[in-house]
Amino acid sequence: MIKKLLISGPGPYCRKAAYEELRIPSLALRGAKLRARAIAKWSSSRTTIGLLLRSPFKDRSATWMTGTQRWLKTLLHATPPTGVPEAVSAVVTAMTTRLGATDRSQISQFRRAHNLGCVIPLWKPVLRSPVKVAGMHMLSKIRVGMFFFAYRLAGAGIIDRRYLSECPCCGVAVREDAKHVFLTCRSWNEQRAQLLGDHISNLSNLQEDDLLGVLLGGESHVDANQRVQVTVASVTYLSLIVPFRARVIDTLVQ
Repeated sequence: MIKKLLISGPGPYCRKAAYEELRIPSLALRGAKLRARAIAKWSSSRTTIGLLLRSPFKDRSATWMTGTQRWLKTLLHATPPTGVPEAVSAVVTAMTTRLGATDRSQISQFRRAHNLGCVIPLWKPVLRSPVKVAGMHMLSKIRVGMFFFAYRLAGAGIIDRRYLSECPCCGVAVREDAKHVFLTCRSWNEQRAQLLGDHISNLSNLQEDDLLGVLLGGESHVDANQRVQVTVASVTYLSLIVPFRARVIDTLVQ
């Protein structure tokens, strides 16, 4: 059900960000773990395959075994550990670093900049309320880049292009994005003060980007209990404002 709530819906989305949100490892990472585990485990085996790995044929340099050994040395920039857990852990660290360095998607950069982490453990205190489930759905969409803010709707030609740089709710010449919705939009001052005011005051020492990350369920700058409290407050906030925002957007659809 969580997967359905998170990634169901119209429009494209970044599969990597959605899988990261759901804690689903990539195929490349899963394959690397299995490959590292196999080579580390079989190298110490007392069977024929262990003997082959320890003493490979010199004239057969293009086998799976020799290729995997070269791959491990290249990936880790060192001789791989002999223990299975150590080898797998080293490969996971190296692959995660490599995949993160080559990821150029805007939503992945947004997630890293705000240290969003994974919000799935916070579903339990939210699922008790159907209203909050809808808010959690919206929060998850924002976290994986699926929420259609006004500038995205304007870019797609659904509403007037002036909303590329103007908020349709408060009329201020500021692009409607997550930061504007959570921190500055005048249309939601009452709801913000009621639900997020105390949390924002307690986190007033944070930079604006760090504060937004915490409001979006981020892991940094707060302990586990405070993270749950802030995220539930954000979920409730979204569940209240999104229906009113939807009515405003409906009047602007061309």
